[in-house]
Amino acid sequence: MNAVLQQALRTVPDSGGSSLLAPESCRILPSGNRMPLLGLGTWHLKSHTVETVCSALQLGFRMIDTAADYHTQRGIGDAIKASGIDRDDIFVVTKVEPEEDTYEAVRKNLAQLKLNYVDLALIHRPPRHGAGEQPWDRRAGRVVQEPAGRDRARPAGADGAVEV
Repeated sequence: MNAVLQQALRTVPDSGGSSLLAPESCRILPSGNRMPLLGLGTWHLKSHTVETVCSALQLGFRMIDTAADYHTQRGIGDAIKASGIDRDDIFVVTKVEPEEDTYEAVRKNLAQLKLNYVDLALIHRPPRHGAGEQPWDRRAGRVVQEPAGRDRARPAGADGAVEV
């Protein structure tokens, strides 16, 4: 796995000789938070979660993407702790299902991750026609609008949204 991660991090020169994507490449979100562009998705990670995430962090990855149904959150939390990297330097994305109470789902995800907050909470697989105003207010708005929610999940959004 390390060889694959190292290959992914090698500098790819463009016509100007600069890197197209580097471990420090990021975007500034409307919230002002910096989101790394290079991240480790854990959807297909079935074993060795702690070792894989630690290797990715050692190689410069600073974004980790997970969801409760990936069954990787405990290992990710253990890897973040074992890495020795400051939590504030790692961008953690988690997802909740559209039918879940987002506030409670984020609390459950945080318990599994053994973290105090996630950097981005997404509604996983939102309804085909979009989350809409009322479901959004009911499900995601609570996480961001309540003071305790703001401390647990910084921005919130929808994952896999389809425009129809």
